[in-house]
Amino acid sequence: MKHLAFAILAIVLGWAGIAYALARLRSELGIEPFPQQPPIIVESINSHIATAEMRSAARSMESREAPAFQAEADDGKSYSLRDLAGEGPLALIFIKDGCPCSVAAAPYFNRLRDDYGDRVRFFGIIDGDPPVARRWAKAHQPRFPLLSDPRLDLVHEYKVENSAYLALVARGGTIVKCWPGYSVGMLEEANAELARLAGVEAKPVNSTGAPIEMYTGCPY
Repeated sequence: MKHLAFAILAIVLGWAGIAYALARLRSELGIEPFPQQPPIIVESINSHIATAEMRSAARSMESREAPAFQAEADDGKSYSLRDLAGEGPLALIFIKDGCPCSVAAAPYFNRLRDDYGDRVRFFGIIDGDPPVARRWAKAHQPRFPLLSDPRLDLVHEYKVENSAYLALVARGGTIVKCWPGYSVGMLEEANAELARLAGVEAKPVNSTGAPIEMYTGCPY
C-alpha cells in the first residue's frame, strides 16, 4: 500500500510539473492562455417586480371608459370593443412576443379563462401582426383569441408599460380593474373580480408556482 501511494504521488507531481512547464513555455513564447468565456449576466428578478409607479398607472385607468379598438385576431376574425363590451365583460391580457414572462403568465390566465370564460370574454393583445399572433398561439396555446397591436396603439392607450398586464372591462365598456403583473394575491383578486362580473360564485383559484410579489413582464 505504501508503494502504491508513492506511485500515485509521483504521477500527480509529474503531471503538475508538465503543466507548469507548458505554462512557462507559453509565457516565454508570448502565447496567451486559453481565453475565458465571458460571464453570463443574469438579469435580477427585482427588475421584473411591479413598481409603485406601475401600480399607480394601472389604478389611474380604473373607472375610465376603455379605449376603443377594432383589431384582427389570430382566428382571422375582427373584433371591436364596442361590440364585445355590448355583449358582456372582458378580460384583456397584454402579451409581448419573445417575452418569457408572457409565456410564464399564460397558464394562470388560461386557468381563469377556463373558470369564467363562459361568462367573461378573454382576449390577448399582442405586439405583432396576425401572423405573429398565430405563431405565438401555436407555440404557447392560449385558450383565448389574440388581438394584433403591431403599432402598440392599445398598449399606450391602456397605459401598459410591460407585458403580463391584465385589464377587466365591465359590460358597457368601463374599466373595472387593472393589474401591471401577476402574483398569488393578484390572481386571488382577479378571480374574485371575475366571479363578480360573471355573476357567479368564485371558484378556487390555482396559483401554484405564482410569485408572491407582483411580477411584471418585459417592457414594450
